[in-house]
Amino acid sequence: MKKRTTRKITNHAGETVTVTFTVDFAGASEDQMAEWALSNRIIAGQKVWRNLSAEAIRKLVDGKTFDARTIGRKIENPEEAIQKIEQSIEGMDAKAAAALLEKLKNKIKSK
Repeated sequence: MKKRTTRKITNHAGETVTVTFTVDFAGASEDQMAEWALSNRIIAGQKVWRNLSAEAIRKLVDGKTFDARTIGRKIENPEEAIQKIEQSIEGMDAKAAAALLEKLKNKIKSK
């Protein structure tokens, strides 16, 4: 498999050049390609995880499984999630709020 890409490269002199090149993966094993992809996904996750406290990292990252397609997305800590829910229900009538609460209970039970 070959993949063609266009990238910007900035050298140590501060000069930026846009180049197009092809990377040939034909000689690489599946394990090698998986390791390269994993490295990329870890870097994407770390960009988000660095903003968390050590306690939050242990709670939200350790032992978890992440979808490779979404691993770099922001992780909300429980307090942020609760605050977002509270903001979304401001001004909501009691019937709609009760329905939302029921949905949240069912979602929590299914995990």
